[in-house]
Amino acid sequence: MTTTQFAMVEELASLIKDNLHSKHLILSTEEALIAALQQLHCRDGDREEDDDAADTIELQPAGAYHRLLLHRLAEIYGFAHESVGEGEDRHLVLQCCPETAIPSVLVSDMIWKFDNSDDLASVVLTRNDIGESLFCPFV
Repeated sequence: MTTTQFAMVEELASLIKDNLHSKHLILSTEEALIAALQQLHCRDGDREEDDDAADTIELQPAGAYHRLLLHRLAEIYGFAHESVGEGEDRHLVLQCCPETAIPSVLVSDMIWKFDNSDDLASVVLTRNDIGESLFCPFV
């Protein structure tokens, strides 16, 4: 995985980590892309050369911001990608190309890292034996 690709994964994860709807969309799409790529990889020997339909994935319609996030996810996986359709039917179409692959670090890995990091927001104050609050220098 290149440094640029890692930075793209980290950036996408940071954009969605606090937005449940976006987080669900990206993580469920990532899971579907991995399954599709694994299935394509298993069928590689059985495919005909002109079987372009098997290399195309159409995603569900999404709003502009969610399409932006999905474009970033498609870029991480190395898909050729474009938005098609009009209005509420606008959606992404992904096309496999030679660079298409499952990255070594997934967005879900990075989300897990963000969710389990020890940052200042997760400091727990305890009381000493006398019942007084302990001083917390971070607050």
